[in-house]
Amino acid sequence: MQMSIMLSDREWKGFLLSGDDGIFQNYHGKRLTKDDRKEGDIPLLTAGEQRQGVAEFVSNLSMEVFEDFISIDMFGNSFYHKHKCCGDDNIYFFINDDLSEYVKLFITNSIGYQKDKYSYGKQFRQKNADSSKILLPVNPNNSDEPDYDLMEQYIKSIIGRKVEFYKQYTKTMLSKLEYKEIQKLEEMEWDGFEVGKLFKFQTGKSKGLNHLEKTINGINYLGATNRNNGVLCQVKNNEEMIQKGNCIAFIRNGEGSMGYAVYKSEDFIATSDITAGYADFLNRHIGLFITTVSDKIRGKYNFGYKRSDTRLKKEKLLLPVNDKGELDYEFMEQYMKNLEYKKIKLYLDFLENQNR
Repeated sequence: MQMSIMLSDREWKGFLLSGDDGIFQNYHGKRLTKDDRKEGDIPLLTAGEQRQGVAEFVSNLSMEVFEDFISIDMFGNSFYHKHKCCGDDNIYFFINDDLSEYVKLFITNSIGYQKDKYSYGKQFRQKNADSSKILLPVNPNNSDEPDYDLMEQYIKSIIGRKVEFYKQYTKTMLSKLEYKEIQKLEEMEWDGFEVGKLFKFQTGKSKGLNHLEKTINGINYLGATNRNNGVLCQVKNNEEMIQKGNCIAFIRNGEGSMGYAVYKSEDFIATSDITAGYADFLNRHIGLFITTVSDKIRGKYNFGYKRSDTRLKKEKLLLPVNDKGELDYEFMEQYMKNLEYKKIKLYLDFLENQNR
């Protein structure tokens, strides 16, 4: 589709999502408690926004498997799934084998505009699956049908532009990296180093979000989470609370996140659950190496044995050393550069092979 063609140029109207007169046939998932789940390789969908609703992978033969479908969960979250999945009783599957994946991606986005209608107290259920209407562009030659061709071409154009953008981005990233042959990890000498002797510490200055104002495109606010590189949200600048980047943020509290560490390149505001470690030798690649090693010991902490500043300082990290028994900063940096180079090159090769 040409860039000059706009969706706003088209007539739109509501179409039934499913049923005899709808776009899809819908199917309901089956209840499967955590205790009954058997580990396997089939994605199990359940209610939630993370990982496109995939909770875990199972092998339960009693679960019906679908592919190339749109899912809607009890909270109105909608996703397109190209590959085989099963789902619990909080998932509804919408099937139409005559529609392309591009059309289904378009429709998934349109369904998403109705998400605010649903909540824990007002869940998306069978009656909604059977009666919901979604706004779609109308076929100019038949007002009783959606314009599937327009939807497909529109999504293809977006994907095409994104692919070209990421091609250029990955090429730029590769131009900034130099791959060098170095020793393998198992060939290196390693030694233990106390965290407190490697870094100077600064505890987060925020006592909670109630003292700050959330905003879009503000400064990152770090807290007790192992997701999103430690970022809980963004807040308006508060100069007295800002901490400098190029550090490792050690997470000392929080269920599921206590014991993690993340490298932060940017300035930020952090809760008192975060201790930032600074060192002259630190840069992004060395920081990523050290945080990977640091995360290996997170299992020692729990609510009965918290990661206090004292315990943090005494943590020992097993790190590579040179012939003098000193930390081998050059090796750590080049190892991560090589790893990044290979991953970006693999991604670029994938993009170059896209036939869209």
